[in-house]
Amino acid sequence: MANTPNFAIPMPDPAADVDEEFYRLQQAWAIVDLALWNLTQALDGKAPALHEHAIGQITGLLEALAGKMDASATFVLDDLTDVSGATAAAIGYVLVKAANGQWQPSSAIAALGAHQHATGDIVGLTAAINAATANKAPLASPTFTGTPTAPTAAPGDSDTTIATTAFVTAAINVIKGGVAAAFDTLSEIATELGLKAAKAVTITGGGLVTGGGDLSANRALTVTKSSNAQAKAGTDDTTAMTPVRTKDAVDALEAVVAFVDFNGTGTPAIRASKGVSSITDNGTGDYTVNLSPAMPNANYAVLFGGGYTNQSCWFSLNRQETTSVKSTTAVRVAATINGAYVDAEYYSVAILR
Repeated sequence: MANTPNFAIPMPDPAADVDEEFYRLQQAWAIVDLALWNLTQALDGKAPALHEHAIGQITGLLEALAGKMDASATFVLDDLTDVSGATAAAIGYVLVKAANGQWQPSSAIAALGAHQHATGDIVGLTAAINAATANKAPLASPTFTGTPTAPTAAPGDSDTTIATTAFVTAAINVIKGGVAAAFDTLSEIATELGLKAAKAVTITGGGLVTGGGDLSANRALTVTKSSNAQAKAGTDDTTAMTPVRTKDAVDALEAVVAFVDFNGTGTPAIRASKGVSSITDNGTGDYTVNLSPAMPNANYAVLFGGGYTNQSCWFSLNRQETTSVKSTTAVRVAATINGAYVDAEYYSVAILR
């Protein structure tokens, strides 16, 4: 049979008969009645939970409060019987209980003593320091980036202080001494000094050279070249001879100014020549010698001869075409043997002046 946990009151039994349950109900009401009676006895003479009392109704309360401090009263630590010197203590001091039981102000170091640890004793400190200084420049020979600044030393300072751009600029300005902007660099000063030196130097042509002047600007020296006529005449002493004019003069001194040695059979073939550009075949034994460069005039002499390889003699000119006049650019020659025009293997023509 089941009972309640606190007062052991019999619980109904579903499987029991009504007669049995009626008896059990009588027992339960008896227990409840006893519990209510006991509760009534316990509450008899008690005040309600919500009730009020005047202070005077509470025995001894007024006497107890009479010796207490007012709620609005203020005080300092030194008012406490076990504290001394707190009012005059320095900022940052702490109260430390002395051997006499009094609380007295003291610095933390004086109270706790020196407190030291090796870096390795503090968990994570080494790693934190390394991370914080990883991108920092070393104290010895640091390399700076960006735009670092430094205090500007006083003018004339010559110690190991860092020379900022402002310090250097001021020092240079002292050296320049207020010089004009056109001469405030070494390059400009050097250029001006060079110009002054150049103006003091003069170059002048002499002999065959003309021109010149001071060196403040580019100067031209000129040497006059001889003309062709001057080179050939050889009487002018105021002009210079070039290789071309020298050749003109040499050619003018030579008696043979042009010659040609050629094979007259078939198509004329020049073996050697000077002053002859080509041979024109006019027919058997008839040739035109083309001159280059041209002669000054046609007043020159012509020598002409020829021969064969199977003959031991050299035959000379028999006949010159009278239908063609000598010119400055060509001369026509013809060769005959016994009145007949012939082509020979060897022909030679010389022009003399």
